[in-house]
Amino acid sequence: MEERRDYDQFRLKINANDSIEVSHFDTTNQEHPGPEAKVSDDPSLRDDIRDYLVKLGMSTLDGGDIQRLGRNLYNAIFPGQVGVFFEQTLQGILNERQDRKTNRWLRVIIDVHPKSTVFAWPMEFLFCPRMELWLATERSFLTLSRHLTLGGTLDLRLQEPPLRTLVVISDPDKLGGVISTKVLEEIGRLATPGGSGEEKNMDVKVLGRLKSYQQDIPGIDYLDQPASYENIMDLIKEEWQPHVLHFIGHGKFEQNEGFLGLMKSDEEGLVDWISADHISQLFSDWKPRLVLLQACQSAQSGTEPGFMSLADRIFKRNIPAVVAMQFTITNDFATIFAQGFYEALRDGKDVDAAVQIGRSKITAKVRWTNRDFGAPVLFTYRPDAIMQPLPSRSTRVTQSAVMDKNSTYMTAVQRVTRKIQNALKCLGDGGGEVDAERARGWMDDIIELKEEALVKVKNRISDARECLDMGDEPGAVKRLREALNSSDLKSPAVEAKQVKGFESGQEQPRLQTKSLADRSSLTGRL
Repeated sequence: MEERRDYDQFRLKINANDSIEVSHFDTTNQEHPGPEAKVSDDPSLRDDIRDYLVKLGMSTLDGGDIQRLGRNLYNAIFPGQVGVFFEQTLQGILNERQDRKTNRWLRVIIDVHPKSTVFAWPMEFLFCPRMELWLATERSFLTLSRHLTLGGTLDLRLQEPPLRTLVVISDPDKLGGVISTKVLEEIGRLATPGGSGEEKNMDVKVLGRLKSYQQDIPGIDYLDQPASYENIMDLIKEEWQPHVLHFIGHGKFEQNEGFLGLMKSDEEGLVDWISADHISQLFSDWKPRLVLLQACQSAQSGTEPGFMSLADRIFKRNIPAVVAMQFTITNDFATIFAQGFYEALRDGKDVDAAVQIGRSKITAKVRWTNRDFGAPVLFTYRPDAIMQPLPSRSTRVTQSAVMDKNSTYMTAVQRVTRKIQNALKCLGDGGGEVDAERARGWMDDIIELKEEALVKVKNRISDARECLDMGDEPGAVKRLREALNSSDLKSPAVEAKQVKGFESGQEQPRLQTKSLADRSSLTGRL
């Protein structure tokens, strides 16, 4: 279990007239109001943003363009003293984390009035130039979400495991295929207990037309029914009411309303377009804690506004958290996001942290060079966890590390060794067929490990990953072999360091391009 986080909140509210209100709430919930301002109306800045948003929608921006868009968005809604106030707030938290070894985090919550001229801006691309910080993907000390106001009463009590999850896969004919296998494999992996006696973290059911090979994925209950409105209604009336609804499929936007493309129950393969109003009726009595709307790779062009419109209507049914895609996302990146997202939810992390981790896993692949990392949008009333973590599971890990250090250490070493060997096989080492993408996946798994004592091995793997990205497969193989033969995988000192990390329960931060010490030099400029 990760170390407890103490959250500060930075709330930025943009009103209908584009006026800005900002406040910092510290860990004691004491409010520190910031300066008032208005969204920048600089014509050249607005024109620049407008042009880049058109290109973003067409997916024609490169890395430099995306960073410029992010910088312009930041300068527009964090103008002047508002930006200074935010950066001073964040810097204070970073200084305290570094000097006092606290676990303070900053939860950035943006609330934009629907009548504001910037309501449709993609806030997930915000880039703070002075701190060189992407607000939506920084996973070491910050989270970003959008806030919407709800009426009525919400049940925000943490749910006990297992996390009940309903995946709806709608694949009507003539709309293009829905490729969901990789996402299902990841969900199934997370739903399957890790060993004998291991508690089940997730209870997953899948509704929709599936191929025979998809039904062989362990950890999932396949209902073998079309993803129709009627079948969903029947499911949610039963005692098994899911905490999470994950929809994968098509949407559209017509006459200012969003639609989901479900299946007709009585006509094989035909689409049944269900309006946002009718979709919202599903949640009259059933209140899942989270709804995730995933636009598939082959979804029809222009479906994105439909998903965002649906997200808004669903959220107004007092659903505490809704994740939607601003635009279609490739199947590979959907899988990467799902891996980080569900893994974090399973471990009891807050919803905004889970989305942040999912986005950051995409950036580990694309490094902010295309728009996919900014696709997932989180609308939330209060971004708390939806499921209790499993303390017994963490206790077992900690006790095993203390009672049997060699066993714990060898388990980690074997895991890393196996991943390196798999990466080598994927690069044809031993005469097999080359699969560079799968090799990258095995290498990324190692790079993302949190064991501090294996940093040298991870650096070798990073070098191999870089060689592969440049097309130098022999160089990648060479560095993988060097990592496999590294003394770090055999040194008793590594064992001691790793066990110490288990005993402290401390989660190691992801390697950053700029250290906290580098960022502390900003203080003098603020």
